[in-house]
Amino acid sequence: MPTSLIGHFVYKVFGRTLTYIFNMVSEPNPKIGLKLALDNSLSRSTGKFFNEKGKIVPLSKHYSQDKIDKIWGNSQQF
Repeated sequence: MPTSLIGHFVYKVFGRTLTYIFNMVSEPNPKIGLKLALDNSLSRSTGKFFNEKGKIVPLSKHYSQDKIDKIWGNSQQF
């Protein structure tokens, strides 16, 4: 019984300490997913990539519809 109390105490202390440290060094969540989901001006935007600031990121010229279709076809095999 005493070991479970000690273990519980150690878990609480280290858990809270690690959570505090993690929250201090982590970047705040930009909530970009929420913005993209709720922004009416983006309701007709499909097939676009967005960065953390909500700006459209153009795809490299190395991507083509043929490559995209091939990747999509391969992914459906799984």
